[in-house]
Amino acid sequence: MYELALRGAHLLLNVSELMHQAAQDFIPTGGAADRFALIECVNASTKEVNGAIDDALSFIAGLNKRIGATTGSKP
Repeated sequence: MYELALRGAHLLLNVSELMHQAAQDFIPTGGAADRFALIECVNASTKEVNGAIDDALSFIAGLNKRIGATTGSKP
């Protein structure tokens, strides 16, 4: 990931934009099996990221509740 950040900085792009452009320029050379394997990887990654986002939102909700309790306000 660090190498991607350096490459993106060199091209004046953030990592997200660099990956976005790379994905748009990607032309698969394999057959249907390769594409289905790629789709399975993307689906697994998406599920993992969604879980991480849910965990972060739960943490934030709990934090807001604790802050509200100490300040006497409701979040």
